[in-house]
Amino acid sequence: MEADQQLFRIGNELANELIFQLTSTKFSGQFPYRRASLFFFCRAFKAYQAVAMLWREGFSEDAYSLARTVYELRLQAIYLSRDPAPRAKLFIRHWFKAGFGTLELLKKRGRPEWLQSLEIAEREIRAAAAELGIVDVFDDPEDAKRAIGRKWWDAGIRGTGIKGLVEELGIGEEYDWVYAQMSDYSHSGLRTFHMFVEQPSESEIRMLYEPHPNSS
Repeated sequence: MEADQQLFRIGNELANELIFQLTSTKFSGQFPYRRASLFFFCRAFKAYQAVAMLWREGFSEDAYSLARTVYELRLQAIYLSRDPAPRAKLFIRHWFKAGFGTLELLKKRGRPEWLQSLEIAEREIRAAAAELGIVDVFDDPEDAKRAIGRKWWDAGIRGTGIKGLVEELGIGEEYDWVYAQMSDYSHSGLRTFHMFVEQPSESEIRMLYEPHPNSS
């Protein structure tokens, strides 16, 4: 078996073992923290499976884009784990606030026939927030709209975004040699230029748009 496929197999086995343990566990307490942690895991594992599929079928550049997602989730999980209770509350608060901001935008710019459904959704989100004691997230609709473009951890660190997060975690050097390089695949950075267009001779340009399946 090729080394890359063996790596994907090992990752799947480890993830499925964790899933078995989690589904056999009855949780009690710390639900905001557990829910946020499980989100990171589920999102990362689903992306990991997509990475394996894309890699196997020859879409390696797109696999790198999703690998960046897995890396981002890793950073968030580390940050959350270092101070679980308050940071989980920060995560949940931002989820509600950005959700409310989205509703506000849809009410303003959406179609008239959406209004009834949006009003029902707002009542539900307000009721859920009231149960958690965070109704203040609705106090400033304009700030809620701005929350859509912010990261949930921004309120708890000195910087912003992924760069601020890696610096907060003390692994700032990873931003350039890991994250920035994977970002080139997501944002069509010029470091990937040679992977899509070649000039083998002075009079020839070759377009590289077909997948190149990896052996399984």
